[in-house]
This record gives sequence, structure tokens and C-alpha cells, in this order.
Amino acid sequence: MTPHYFRHFYAIYSRQQGADIFLIQKELGHSDRRTTERYLEKVLQREKEIGLMWKEEEF
Repeated sequence: MTPHYFRHFYAIYSRQQGADIFLIQKELGHSDRRTTERYLEKVLQREKEIGLMWKEEEF
């Protein structure tokens, strides 16, 4: 594991906990939002999947 791995983990975990992408960008020191989006690419794709918004406990 490298420090870079932990930066990715920090970004992904923060987003999964509800952090705004701009706050994550600031915390990581990225000057361009697109850099942060690359860190979060898979997470952002999953957020767009409507089926994942369903609450299993309601079924």
C-alpha cells in the first residue's frame, strides 16, 4: 500500500459517506475538479444507477 492508495481510499470513502465532491477536491488539494472525478469515477457511476437507490428493507 502506498500513500497514493490512501488518497484514493479517503476520496472514495468520503464520497460514500455523503461528502460533496468540491470538499473532497479541496481536502486533496486538487486544483481541477476533473482530477477528483477521476479518483471517484466508479463511485460516481454507481450513484447514477437508479436501482441502487431502492431501499431493500422496503421489500
